[in-house]
Formats: sequence, structure tokens, C-alpha cells
Amino acid sequence: LLALARKQSANDDWDFQTLFESISQQVASLGKTIDATFGIGTTLTVARLYHKRLHLAHVGDSGCYLWRDRILEKLTLDHTLENEFKARHGRSAAVFLSARTRNALTRCIGQAAPPEADLLMRPLRASDRLLLCSDGITRFVRENELAQLLADTANPADSLDGIIALASDRGGHDNATGVAIFVDSV
Repeated sequence: LLALARKQSANDDWDFQTLFESISQQVASLGKTIDATFGIGTTLTVARLYHKRLHLAHVGDSGCYLWRDRILEKLTLDHTLENEFKARHGRSAAVFLSARTRNALTRCIGQAAPPEADLLMRPLRASDRLLLCSDGITRFVRENELAQLLADTANPADSLDGIIALASDRGGHDNATGVAIFVDSV
């Protein structure tokens, strides 16, 4: 990922779709050596802060949150069967999925077809706080708790430590990972 990102860093406009396709091909190739029948897959959320803007690309069920003006907003949508069904049939449609299949991914890195990345650009403001995190956090820590932990700490490391500790205490041991970014000035 870093080598591919460095290649594009000379350009002002990153081609996130091409980056994600290249990474996905590499993961799919590795997956065939690990398990020829099923392969492997992963999620990927990438943030680039450039020219006072957040450029975001996302595939899977990891997420990105923006805390601004004491309000937490989830910027990404999880690519799961449940969300896909709701997107196609309306948010109020009855969804009858088992707990086992509800969170099955509909898009991931390493899948056979090139994954379609969700792309987003947002202007940044001084005092914005960003959290990119795995579902090992979001399944165990409620959004109001994430907002409080982002608001109550002076630096990103302490904020992230508190978020990961809370997720781990509640059972998110194997996949409670994240990155916190505090924007001081733009």
C-alpha cells in the first residue's frame, strides 16, 4: 500500500480507484496461495489530507468518522448485506437476515471483481477530529461514546488508546484497530 501510495504522491489528484484495484489484485493473488478455494479479503479505508481537504476512499466495513462542532458524523457506509438491501429497497424496508449473514461484506479488497471504492472529499476545518477504525471498534463502542472520547482528550494518541481499550474490554480483541487525526490548523 505504501509503495503504491508513494507512486501517486507526486500527483495532486490521486486515482483511488486504480490504487484500490491494484491492492485488491495483490490481496487476491496472495489469497490464492493461502486458500485456493476461498482466498482472503479485507477492508480498506484511506484518508489523504491535502490542500485543506479530506480525500477519502473506502471499501468494506471499516469506517471513517468526522467529529466537528461537537457532532460525530460517520462519513462511510458499511458494504454489508443489510446495508445493500436497505439501499436497494429503502431504509424502512423489513430486513430478515440472520445475525450470521447480516454483516457479510458485499465489497472487499481481494474479491474476484475489482472493488468499487466509495470516494468522498470534504473541506477540513481547524479543530476537526477524524477517526478511521475497524469494525472491532464500531461493534463494541457506540457512536456517542466515540464522540465523547474524541472530544475529551487533548491528543489523538490518548483518544485512540481510550477507544481501543473500551472496545477490547467489551470483546473486540482481535480487530480493534484505528487511526485518530486531530487537525490543528488548515
